[in-house]
Formats: sequence, C-alpha cells, structure tokens
Amino acid sequence: MELDFKVVEAELEDAQKAAALFDAYRVHYGQKSNRAGSSKFLRERLERNEAKLILALNEANQPIGFALMYRRFASLRLSQGWIVNDVFVEPSSRRSGVATALIKEAIYVASASGAKTLLISTETSNTNSRSLYEGLGFAPLEGIALYALTLK
Repeated sequence: MELDFKVVEAELEDAQKAAALFDAYRVHYGQKSNRAGSSKFLRERLERNEAKLILALNEANQPIGFALMYRRFASLRLSQGWIVNDVFVEPSSRRSGVATALIKEAIYVASASGAKTLLISTETSNTNSRSLYEGLGFAPLEGIALYALTLK
C-alpha cells in the first residue's frame, strides 16, 4: 500500500496533536483511555527534555505513527545512549513503511546526539517488529536478563 507521509521530530507544541494516537497506543496495550493524561505525559517528557518524540504525519499533517525514545546512560562505557521505548502505527497505516521510517529517524536522532547505542524492545511474540528491527541492524542482547519490579 502506498501512503504519503513525512517523519519529523516533534516540538513541544506537537504533544497535544500526538495525544490521541498515544492514547490509542495505551488502549491497544490494555490501559484505560486517558487523552488528557496522555497529552500531559508527552508534554512533560518534552518540556523536561527527557524524551524525543518522532512523528509520522499524513498529508493532512495528522499523526499516523510515533516512536518515543528516552535518554539512557551507560556507566561502564561512560557514555550516553537512547532507548526506543514505544513504537505505534495506526492500524490503517501499517505495512506501508511508516514504522521503518520512524525507526530510521530514531537512529538518526540518536546518532546526531552523539549516542553510542540505541536500544529497542518489543514483545518476544511480535515477530513482525523483531524482523523489522533486525533488518535495520539491531541484534538481540546476548547474556542479558532484564527484570522488572512493580512498585506500589
């Protein structure tokens, strides 16, 4: 499917425009809809320079996909990197190169910042995303077990 879109690094004023798509992403993963909270969350991350938001915009300049990346630090390497924490493309725009363009832009943004690494994660069952990431040069981390603890 051919789709006309552009990929841009979002500015602070884009947080409101991206909120509906970010909220749809959250709902996709089982969260309750909270558009105001989604807008506030994105705005705060951008205001505090804690994240970079990459947007895919359609011909009407409306978001159809996003990648949200956060700065991280590597103590042993004495360097900084980024992690692409969230990637989402609206269902009607999938399989048209949007996700590939978003990840390529994230690679560019990370590289331009002087980062030494860019991490990305997905569910082990998400074979489409894993294939995309590996096709762009990402490789599974060998010897790393990632753990999570839910805090109250």
